[in-house]
Amino acid sequence: MTEEQQSAQVVLRHGPSVGTDEVRAAEAPPPAEVADQVASWFQAKGFDTGPIVGISFAISGPASLFELVFGTTPALGRSLELPLTTLADDVVEHVDAVIVPPPPDFGPGNP
Repeated sequence: MTEEQQSAQVVLRHGPSVGTDEVRAAEAPPPAEVADQVASWFQAKGFDTGPIVGISFAISGPASLFELVFGTTPALGRSLELPLTTLADDVVEHVDAVIVPPPPDFGPGNP
């Protein structure tokens, strides 16, 4: 029996905001090599990673992998911020949060 896949969103610290107004500064993507370094770390741990879009990318894997890496599993059906204390120092310095977004209020199973 295969374990159900879980997903989360890795939110990176924003990049340099030179020439960007204050409202958009938090949306500036990090340098590509930083984003690649963080994504590569998650891949090395066994996660599948999605493309880096803006300041974030998705990770997915079995619940047991989340438990191993984060010390907890994503809670299905509600939003949750995963702890960053178990991430490597050279990775955590570039990560703002790892979140499990809540499911949409529409679609199958939702009126």
